Amino acid sequence: MDSTDVKAKVDTFKMKDNPDTSPDKDARHGYKSENKPFFGYKAHAAMDADSEFITKLDTTPGNTHDGKEFPKVVDLRSKMTTADKAYDSKKNHRLLRKKRTISAIVIKKNRKSRRLWKHEMKPEIIAAQRERPKIGRKFAELKRFHGLKEARYWGLAKMAIQFTMTAIACNLKRMVKLLFHQGPPETVKTESFRQGITVPISG
Repeated sequence: MDSTDVKAKVDTFKMKDNPDTSPDKDARHGYKSENKPFFGYKAHAAMDADSEFITKLDTTPGNTHDGKEFPKVVDLRSKMTTADKAYDSKKNHRLLRKKRTISAIVIKKNRKSRRLWKHEMKPEIIAAQRERPKIGRKFAELKRFHGLKEARYWGLAKMAIQFTMTAIACNLKRMVKLLFHQGPPETVKTESFRQGITVPISG
């Protein structure tokens, strides 16, 4: 699982001197990375690594920390879950253990003990973390072909509807491709599918 930024439908240039003038009262300032700020929302999602179906999602203001959304978005039906270091917290690892889901969340360097380092070196953990780029490609598809790059309307509720409808459309496209372009379902099952790995989508 992961999140991506969605720009609010506002003129940020006019807001520079007075942020309170924004017509979208739910949008907030956030960061894609340390040096890449944005104003708008975050689209959070979990995706099955093999089928590439979006399985769970949520929409929040742009200043929401990814790690805090983990319990809402993680798909606990999976046998293993991977996400980037923004999701690395004792609370999130504890949740996965409680649900008997293997954690392949990337561990922050400043808290890597010998035990955590050994855990990340396990072949199945390495394999799961290598699946993570798939979710980046999925978010790129949502933005490039389905308009998720920018909010169409003002307000968190309408942004949530936009993201949900976008995810449904993308899943339907993927379903058609699996059914009619890659043979019967048995031929598209890979090791990641059998292990039940979910992966993040980064924007």
